[in-house]
Amino acid sequence: MNPDTMKTLKILIAAGFAGGWLLAAAGAQTEPATNSVVDLVRRSQAAAQLGQTESALELARQATERDAAYAGGWKQLGALQLQADQFAAALDALKLAATLDPQNASTLRDLSTAQWRAGQTNAALDSLRQACDLEPANARWRRDLAVGQQASGQAEPAVATFRQALELDPTDAASWRDLGWTLWALDRHPEALEALDKAIAGGVAARRDVELQVVAQLIEDQQPEEALAALARWEPRAQLLDFAVPLVEKGRLQAAKPLLLEAWSRNEDPRRTGVYLAYVQALGGNRKDVPLYLAPFMETLADETDEKLVGLALDAVRNVADGLDATVLVLTLDDRLGASHGQDPRLLDALERAAERAHVRQDLDAAAELYRRLLAHAPDRPAWLAAYELEQRQNGAATADEWLADLRRRATSVVVRAAAEGLATDRKGQLAAAIAGYEKSLAAEPNQPRLRQLLFNDYLQAGRLAEARGVAEWMEEQIAAGNDALRSYAAEMWTTLGEPERAIDGWQMLHLAAPDVSYYATAAAAALYGDCRPAEAIATLEEQIAQAPSAAAYELLAEIHLAQGDFQKATDVARAGLARVPSPGLHRSYAENAEAANAITTGSLASARALLAIDPGHAQGTLLLARQLEALQMTNEAIAFRQELLARNPQQFSSLVALKNLASVRRDFRQALEYSEAIVADRPWDVESQLRHAIALSEADHVRASLQLLRRIAKRSAPDDLVPVLAYRLVTACPYPGRNNVEQLAAHLRRLRAEGYQLVTPDQIRQPSTQQQAVVVLEDADQEVLAAVDALLAEIGGRATYAGHSGLYARAIPGKPTPAYLRELAASGRWLLASSGPEYNRRQKISADGLLGNPFTHPVLKNGRLENMPAFEKRLEKTFADAGAAIANEPRRVLVYPYGDYGQDSLDARPAYVAALRETVARNFDLAIFHDDSGFLAPGFDPLRIPARVVPAGWDADRLAAHLRRENPAVQCQLELAKLLYWNRQHEEANHWFKRALAAGADPREVAFNWGANALQQDDLPTAIRQLEQARKLDPDAPKIAETLANANERERPRLQLAGSYWEDNEGRSFEQLGAEADGFVRRHLRLDAFGDVDRWKADGLGDERGTRIGVGGLGYLWPQTWLEGRIWQLQFESDLDDLVGGELRLHLPNRWLGGYAELAYSRQEIETVEALRADVQADQYGLATYSRLFDKIDAFVNGLYVDRTDDNATWLLYGRFVYRLKEWPYVGAGYLFRFGDSDEDPPEYWAPEQLEQHQFYANVRGGGTRWSYSLSGQVGYSREQQTDWQFIWGGNARLDWRLTRRFGLFLEGIYQESSTYDRTTVSAGADFRF
Repeated sequence: MNPDTMKTLKILIAAGFAGGWLLAAAGAQTEPATNSVVDLVRRSQAAAQLGQTESALELARQATERDAAYAGGWKQLGALQLQADQFAAALDALKLAATLDPQNASTLRDLSTAQWRAGQTNAALDSLRQACDLEPANARWRRDLAVGQQASGQAEPAVATFRQALELDPTDAASWRDLGWTLWALDRHPEALEALDKAIAGGVAARRDVELQVVAQLIEDQQPEEALAALARWEPRAQLLDFAVPLVEKGRLQAAKPLLLEAWSRNEDPRRTGVYLAYVQALGGNRKDVPLYLAPFMETLADETDEKLVGLALDAVRNVADGLDATVLVLTLDDRLGASHGQDPRLLDALERAAERAHVRQDLDAAAELYRRLLAHAPDRPAWLAAYELEQRQNGAATADEWLADLRRRATSVVVRAAAEGLATDRKGQLAAAIAGYEKSLAAEPNQPRLRQLLFNDYLQAGRLAEARGVAEWMEEQIAAGNDALRSYAAEMWTTLGEPERAIDGWQMLHLAAPDVSYYATAAAAALYGDCRPAEAIATLEEQIAQAPSAAAYELLAEIHLAQGDFQKATDVARAGLARVPSPGLHRSYAENAEAANAITTGSLASARALLAIDPGHAQGTLLLARQLEALQMTNEAIAFRQELLARNPQQFSSLVALKNLASVRRDFRQALEYSEAIVADRPWDVESQLRHAIALSEADHVRASLQLLRRIAKRSAPDDLVPVLAYRLVTACPYPGRNNVEQLAAHLRRLRAEGYQLVTPDQIRQPSTQQQAVVVLEDADQEVLAAVDALLAEIGGRATYAGHSGLYARAIPGKPTPAYLRELAASGRWLLASSGPEYNRRQKISADGLLGNPFTHPVLKNGRLENMPAFEKRLEKTFADAGAAIANEPRRVLVYPYGDYGQDSLDARPAYVAALRETVARNFDLAIFHDDSGFLAPGFDPLRIPARVVPAGWDADRLAAHLRRENPAVQCQLELAKLLYWNRQHEEANHWFKRALAAGADPREVAFNWGANALQQDDLPTAIRQLEQARKLDPDAPKIAETLANANERERPRLQLAGSYWEDNEGRSFEQLGAEADGFVRRHLRLDAFGDVDRWKADGLGDERGTRIGVGGLGYLWPQTWLEGRIWQLQFESDLDDLVGGELRLHLPNRWLGGYAELAYSRQEIETVEALRADVQADQYGLATYSRLFDKIDAFVNGLYVDRTDDNATWLLYGRFVYRLKEWPYVGAGYLFRFGDSDEDPPEYWAPEQLEQHQFYANVRGGGTRWSYSLSGQVGYSREQQTDWQFIWGGNARLDWRLTRRFGLFLEGIYQESSTYDRTTVSAGADFRF
């Protein structure tokens, strides 16, 4: 039941019992024993009626003393004692009266009252029930009994008793009223309402109060329609406002609200109704409609004389000013009432709250005007501080300082004057004086939350953490006392102090109270995110975005998804945010997340452009746009943009590298070489830069120079000599896979030790070293993180570097390692403390048009003017001298460049300023670290440019190990050397470097693919297939691997080859052959062949011979690059010549020392002339063929042949060529061809040279496409033999191969050769098909 209903019932009960004993006192008495006792009782009654209580009591006592057996005397005395609140005495007297006269109903009635007053509820009800039994027609006593039953919790019996009373007196409105409330308490509302209707119709006392109570109860029980219907029955002509106003005045606002809304809809006195309705809504309803309800009142506000209405309106506006955009409403109120109510706290509160609200909503112009009006009325209001901060933000520090000086002149209170003095000194950097001023002001007026915020910040700046915490605790005490307006301050402070639980509680309370203020939800989510509770943070943000989207909420939501490693989700969130609430942060988030997710699109490119349009001086933003252009293969625009960046900073290293790569993509190899030369000039000690240059040389067809450089790097820089420098930034204790975290770092440190690395600090680097070294740098890590890493270092051994800004070494900062803890780390011997520069190193204005840039590579804008060089150098010297002094106790002072930038990324930096930075750093530090994409330190490094790889958050221990091996420039150099040797057909040396690169840790997929392709060119099919299958296993989706492996597998397929050839010489001989050959692999290392051909030998004047040859053969791979090939055949003639049996055996061996191979061969075969066949002359041939690559540019083919014939004529030959490779592809070569030989004799049956000597110029070109190739060669020179002098000779070869399909191909070849005595022309053609 409603508390007001209970109150009413208690009043009725008390009234009922009081009325009962008064009536009883006047009731009939039992006849006295003597007339004198009766007279005393009558005189007592008379005195009581005259209000002479003491006299009445005395007379009653005399009556009981005169005749103690007279019940009437005791009854009179008890009644008077009840009236005097002497309940115990009354109870005793009335009990005695009832004992003396048990049938006296009136005495029992009085006794029940005394018992009730004494708390004897059951006894009281029993006495009253006996009285009713003695007087069954007494309706009033029945009602009193029902009221008592109801009050004692006996509701159902009370209903029955009320009905008994009403049967005795159906017109008793009070009984109907009390019955109605009792039924209401039993939730029997229809019956209750019926009873209450009868009470009101019966003229119940205080009718309007009953009506109000019924209406309020109906509305509060969610029955507003019934309430309105009841009023229509009871007061058909009354205005609803007359009922609503009393309810408002009683504080029953929710009961008044439906009446006011109905009155508003009926247009009942809109001015008054609107004010009351606005007041009700402002205090607990729909605030957004308050301006609507106040509109009629505001129209005539200037003439308003009803101060009560004015007060309600002020209260309403004050209560909504901080909950909606009430700027116009508050300003209008001030326009109309400012002159008369300018000092009214409600108006001042409304102005202040509206200003704060506008400030939060970033409606800065409105906030400024509201603050101006507020301080015009009351310059001593605490809001002056917020107004100052806004002035500073809108108009700059100088204007704000003038504003502050004016306020100090106008303010009269010590509260404002002391605080303003404190702020003025704070602005000058006088921390102690500022704190003193703030404390003085707060001593006079403690309730200044913004000023406490400043004091809190200064305490932190001074390292006085306990006092800062005291400020936060004060805020909490005020909140506990009911000042909810301080929650945002407290939440901010707990966030800063690194106490997430308390911060979360505060932000969540604020969010619940003002769900339309996105800042609160975003701050709560940020605190949850920082407390390792991402799911709750995401839920909070998604709920807020659904209700009131903001850019900050979308930005944080994207960041959290990124931290969880869901790059695609982060990209989607940023894109969705841009569609609803575009912001620079969302543009950057979208572009960066799309890049991280490998999902760059024209949309992310547009965001990168938008970000740069907003902040054209942002170096990382420009590089982001450049990478997006390159990823989308917008090559021309990417080149133009990179060239623009390079024009703005000729030392911008990333643009030099990108332009070199882009030039290579465009096959502008001359330009790529120029960029690579600039790269090497900038970092001559950097192995990766030299590697880039070597690749550029090879692309520009300077193959020999490239090979020489690669070999020099490989010889000078062993992989173990390069030291990886790994930087971990903003390491969190939360296990976020998308951020550097403690778990990741611990896994990395353990893996480094497992890989054999010695963990050292930059001052310990030794090159060359007997053990692999690695440097680990933690930038800006919390104390919790450092403690975990330190414990691990103590366990596994080694050292690490911590880089913090100057402030961390000077004072305690919440959530960060304290100076004492850092000294403890340094003393442990496990840490080197480094500097990351000054505490405040934000980008600053570097041009008059507001361009922001790196203040350490640019002069900055001060008072509208750029620094000159002396001022720039002075500022840098002060900055870095302080930074170096903070770590003066370290064995060597190490700097991590602010932004990781020594000038290699900055834009618009003149070389003189970059040089000044380096000179300043050199004076104050021994070593300096910058951020780099590689992070490997080579021997001979620049101590002021130590490259550090910022470790990506997504790297697990395996990925780190892969980086250490595969991305080590020395390892990459070995792999690039092997690849270039393969492309240059120096297969044997390539194989050697492939093995070394793989052992050193090169990418096994890339090694396997290129090694396999190299073996395929060598015809080492098993090695080729084995390596290519390994490459496919490592990268099953790579098209080039699949294609090359398919080509290799094709060679394993059974093949049928058809070929025909014809030659003729200058002695009238010719030879024709048409044959077929089939081969196939029976095992991977074994191929079997079967062949047959039909031959015809012809000679002028001698006729011809014909024969058929049938044979078998095979090829077996013994070891990599080593195989043995042999075949045997039988030649059967059509004439009566004897059959011949022949064969050959050939062993192929690698020759790595000379970069080639050697082949040993033996064969037994016929001599291809009619005369030799008929003379049965056969030849045994012993041969050695070698190929070598000399000085990377000269192909050397040197062959020896010894022929022993069955006619006892032997011949030896030494022949070959040396060809200089002029161009790699299409290949162009030129050189020297030679041939020397001698025979025992030169018989007429065949050509056998005697004292042959041949010297020729040789040239060769070859090229082709995907399915075809060509080769053309020619030679000219002189030759002589025993029977001839020197003669001019020439020769040539032309061959065309054409693959119609992968399995079917054709070839055509023509050869012309001559010596001083002999020449031959050969033509061949054929086709092959693989099944």
